[in-house]
Amino acid sequence: MTNSIKKLIHYLNKMPGIGPRQAARLAMALLEWPENELNSFAQTLVELRHQTQLCSQCFNLTENDKCSICTNPKREQNRIAVVEKVIDLVSIEKTGDYNGLYHVLWYDA
Repeated sequence: MTNSIKKLIHYLNKMPGIGPRQAARLAMALLEWPENELNSFAQTLVELRHQTQLCSQCFNLTENDKCSICTNPKREQNRIAVVEKVIDLVSIEKTGDYNGLYHVLWYDA
């Protein structure tokens, strides 16, 4: 196995829920991607930290001062769900059952 594949496996293995075998599978799958997709993926990773910030109102992740939830006038402004992490907000949003605002208590960088 090449050093670059070992290094990629090492970094993928640091992700939550990804063990060494899954990291190796992901690394091998990336080898099969067309070069333009790999380049786009790599650029996205580079931009991730620079373009992502916390919403100044609720502490959700955003690329602007305020997130799309806080700036949406159709959201119920008088309801606020307090969630522990951004991933909890994402889970609630997927249900489509809640139309209020949020307050995120903790962000794990």
